[in-house]
Amino acid sequence: MTQTIILMRHGESTTNKNKIIQGRNRKEGLTKKGNISFRSAVENLDYSIDRILCSNEQRAIESASNAEDIFNLKAQKTDLIQDFDPGILSGLSHEEARKTMPKHYDTWIKRGD
Repeated sequence: MTQTIILMRHGESTTNKNKIIQGRNRKEGLTKKGNISFRSAVENLDYSIDRILCSNEQRAIESASNAEDIFNLKAQKTDLIQDFDPGILSGLSHEEARKTMPKHYDTWIKRGD
């Protein structure tokens, strides 16, 4: 039997909107736009879904709740799925990081994380 795994990034978070480097920030949720766009993406999936997994980040939990509603499933939260940790850049705006820690910022940007 073939299984299909669909990976979806969370919707726009408040830190995304404010151009803040977020990493593993468990408290930041989605913007209204993030909820709407994620829900729309889930509604347009052309797959039967039998399981939803998400990280313990608030933005992932809120995104998963949109899928829960649509597929009538309960998302399983796990620490096995985690965002990249940008370390000392976490919580800084891109502009702040570029100005105050240019070497760290440039390395992070070049890596593509």
